[in-house]
Amino acid sequence: MRIQQLVLALLLPGPTMLLGQRTKPADLSGDWALTLERYGEADVQRMTVQSQDDRLRVSFDTKLEGVVRDETITLKRIGDAGPVASMTGTIVEGELSGQFEFGETSGRWKARRIALRPPNASRSHLFEPKVFHRLFSGAIQPVLHIYPGDTVSTSTVDAGGTDGKGVRRNQGGNPLTGPFYVDGALPGDMLVVKFTRIRLNRETAFSSDGVVASALAAGDAANQAAVEHFDSSWLLDRERGIARLAKPTPALKDYTVPLRPMLGCVGVAPFRDAAFRSGYLGTFGGNMDYNRIREGVSLYLPVLQPGALLFIGDGHAAQGDGELTGNALETSMDVEFT
Repeated sequence: MRIQQLVLALLLPGPTMLLGQRTKPADLSGDWALTLERYGEADVQRMTVQSQDDRLRVSFDTKLEGVVRDETITLKRIGDAGPVASMTGTIVEGELSGQFEFGETSGRWKARRIALRPPNASRSHLFEPKVFHRLFSGAIQPVLHIYPGDTVSTSTVDAGGTDGKGVRRNQGGNPLTGPFYVDGALPGDMLVVKFTRIRLNRETAFSSDGVVASALAAGDAANQAAVEHFDSSWLLDRERGIARLAKPTPALKDYTVPLRPMLGCVGVAPFRDAAFRSGYLGTFGGNMDYNRIREGVSLYLPVLQPGALLFIGDGHAAQGDGELTGNALETSMDVEFT
């Protein structure tokens, strides 16, 4: 009976499998988003897979090699040096999952292929913000998904929450536009943001009327003489490229400063569940107030969360090497970045 079935299979058209023959394993080569779950926390990083026939080699923060047979994966550390490291798992509908053991640590893992740009996906995006955030955080839902190489045109409100039309949109404290999710960006990557446009979108700015105490020697703040009726509102002359006080004192009636538009806040979501107010800075970027973040500049930021989650805000018409009054010339901006 078995011989008859084998003869029949050989005579029938279409793909057949001889007894004991394994199906050819799927080609798993390429970049994957690897999630390692241990002690109730999940870490995501890029995993590169090389496969040839049933042999596999994977690289992330360690390197393993092994085989895939009948949709089952077995991997172990390359070489004998170092503690035990192994991963076992299965392939189900193109996704990988299973158990791992790294030294004394064990847990579950899963991996999915890095999303590729669909053929018909737009490379240019016009985004009009409706809500502004005062946190750098991975818990905030992204406002837009983009791919590397995409260009986004958008706008910001000023540090007090007022937009380019003079409408108050937020209670202030450096409200941020975003976050923008960059598909394919994973922890360990570097995000490069090129600002192709940082432009003023109104004729006014505000500042402050005294030097902050933290910029002075002890006791000097108390000795500052207040200027009666001083108004720290500014007018922005975009045609001439200068700013002047809206209501200057006699001593400052001819005082002007050159316009040099910049962004005070650019950052990504901090690591894991960390969240920072938009007035803070750190390894994620944040409220850097660095006056070289201008049009034409490329800024490099570490990716600490999947998608990076990019935030921008805190536009300045001009700023010196810091904010001695606690504010620069605060205003809203039209921004384009790639």
